[in-house]
Amino acid sequence: MADFKTHVTFSSVLGCGYAFAGMTAGMGASTALVAGGLCGLSGMLPDVDSDSGVPRRETMGFAAAIVPMLLVSRFREMGFDYDQMVLATAALYFAIRFGASKLIGEFSVHRGMWHSIP
Repeated sequence: MADFKTHVTFSSVLGCGYAFAGMTAGMGASTALVAGGLCGLSGMLPDVDSDSGVPRRETMGFAAAIVPMLLVSRFREMGFDYDQMVLATAALYFAIRFGASKLIGEFSVHRGMWHSIP
């Protein structure tokens, strides 16, 4: 059965191929690179419920860093000032990094080749 390193390596190679194929097919370079990068990152997902903790820690750390950044413009539209945005993004970071990680650990079982989260 493939381990974390194999999953990430294989999905990263596929992501590079996907980005290259997208750019040669006329997709914008930034869009193709984001799509390829997401393909590479998705290789962590099959092991997110692993007992070793490395995949979950890496995935939750990445999500906790990216999700608040993606919501900054939404917070601005909602009328948040900068202090409120800092507090909201910090709260969101900790909720994802520790709260979501804890929930996945509590409610999931690593089931070998099926990689399912109940």
